[in-house]
Amino acid sequence: HGQLQGLGSHWELWALAGLDAQVAAMTPMEALRAATLSGAEYLGLETELGSIEPGKLADLVILNADPREDIRHTTDIYQVMKNGELWDSPTP
Repeated sequence: HGQLQGLGSHWELWALAGLDAQVAAMTPMEALRAATLSGAEYLGLETELGSIEPGKLADLVILNADPREDIRHTTDIYQVMKNGELWDSPTP
């Protein structure tokens, strides 16, 4: 499909928010929920992941800007926490 490594998930999230259509299919918050908790619920894993709560597995993406204001902010990454280790975003 010509997708670049790592961008496919962002493009799919943006599509849920209707960036490719004249009218948004979902609000940015609805799209974010679909990409996190709803997916965990669909897989029956909502007690283990999909939201930030004590006792759940969580890798975090910390953004510079609020994706609820503009869903395209999902690519403006400040830091990532993976397996308990915090990583800074590479400088462009």
